[in-house]
Amino acid sequence: MIKKYCEKCGEEYFVKPYLKDLSRFCSTDCYHSTSRSKETKEKLREIHKGKHYSPNTEFKKGYKPSLEWKEKISKLFSGKTYEERCNGDIEKARLWKEKKSMKQLGRKQKPRRENDLRFKRRSKTYEEIYGKEKAKKWKENLSIARIGEKNSMFGRKGELAPRWRGGIAYEPYDCGFTKEFKNLIRRRDNQICMNCGIHREKIKRALSIHHIDYDKKLTIPENCISLCDICHTLTNNNRKYWQSLFQEKLSKFYNYKYSDDGKIILEVKKENG
Repeated sequence: MIKKYCEKCGEEYFVKPYLKDLSRFCSTDCYHSTSRSKETKEKLREIHKGKHYSPNTEFKKGYKPSLEWKEKISKLFSGKTYEERCNGDIEKARLWKEKKSMKQLGRKQKPRRENDLRFKRRSKTYEEIYGKEKAKKWKENLSIARIGEKNSMFGRKGELAPRWRGGIAYEPYDCGFTKEFKNLIRRRDNQICMNCGIHREKIKRALSIHHIDYDKKLTIPENCISLCDICHTLTNNNRKYWQSLFQEKLSKFYNYKYSDDGKIILEVKKENG
């Protein structure tokens, strides 16, 4: 041990040999009593403001990480839990989860429709969106981009199509699926899309009538619902989800009854006499 004298109080103290040139004070109290004043700190901030002593720490405006770096990060973290990412450190993983959840708290998420370009451009022509000159070029570019093998669906017809379901789209509807029945369902739903809530007047066309269990031959009010064109196209995927969602809505608004399997429960009333 090496003997030294405190620069503040003058008392002697002992330190290890490797600290003989670094140590200046005997305690933390002496160290903090000789700390810089607020004025000197403010002056130093102004002097060093905007300066970077290392190029690695310098902020680069508009910098974007490379694709190689993104691929490395995605491979490191893909399919792994927080505990696996933290090499088994449960406490570190817990803090990571808390920080991520705290960032998301209090954020006011805007509804999807306000940011959806399809919603803004709905019922508008190319001329209304882009103007006449730009609309012509846009249509020409689209037609060229979709000709022949450039089209993503080139040669994928019939059974080769990704959404092929045995040709059920060509099956005829029930004889009860008439204009009168469709208008009855639209009036029941107050001319509103039962998924997004948009009114018929905004889309400037009639709402589509969707069969909830995708059975075209079961045309009854308990199996039909009003949807706009965008929401109607969404029902082509994840059919079980949409079926359960629409059945819950109809049972809530109109007291229709459905089983756990998604089958319709009809009540038969007996007439007197």
